Amino acid sequence: MAESRTIGVFGAGWVGLVTGGCFAELGHRVIVRDVVPDRIAALQAGRLPFHEPDLPEVLAR
Repeated sequence: MAESRTIGVFGAGWVGLVTGGCFAELGHRVIVRDVVPDRIAALQAGRLPFHEPDLPEVLAR
């Protein structure tokens, strides 16, 4: 694998979280930012606002 990087993703919706999860699975450090308070609170509580197979396990790592 190539050198690990720190990657920033703006937006914790479907595209941002799935993209961030994929980068994390490849071994990169990922920082996801969002400005929607309800979305942030849900994620901090461990809830996803949508269904995506295997994403909860990826985000838990």
